[in-house]
Amino acid sequence: IYYLLEQPDSAIALYRASLTQDSTFYVARVGIGLSYLAKGQPADAEHELRRAMPLSRAARAVVPPLLAYAAAVAGRRDEARDALTRLRPSAERGQIPPELIALVHIGLGEADTAMNWLERARTHRSAIVPYLRVEPLVKPLRDHPRFVRMLRELELA
Repeated sequence: IYYLLEQPDSAIALYRASLTQDSTFYVARVGIGLSYLAKGQPADAEHELRRAMPLSRAARAVVPPLLAYAAAVAGRRDEARDALTRLRPSAERGQIPPELIALVHIGLGEADTAMNWLERARTHRSAIVPYLRVEPLVKPLRDHPRFVRMLRELELA
């Protein structure tokens, strides 16, 4: 909840507390990574996300696009684009949620392409859809006409 309320420091503190109970809880590592991304600290996010990778198969599906997003917002555009090239076939097969590919495009500043992937997420009823209005990493799209229209259509605006 703290992450969605754009209180990443509080989110990080709670995620870290959960890791004292179970150091293999990949959701906490990913949550810390997301929180660092929301804070604009991609290097710290990458560190935490890489620590999540070996913890579960789910993490191995979620983390690579998040690392590509981190690379994009850190200014390593070629690295992010290379990652997209590798990730896109898995996303097309439904092995990577479309909203994660959208995030990479958001990080690259490609709003229209990001919206295409968010439309896919909507069509596939991805878990992120009810949270689009408050998801910190989609903040750059909040004024985009297609995003505003999507929120209205979903009755989230």
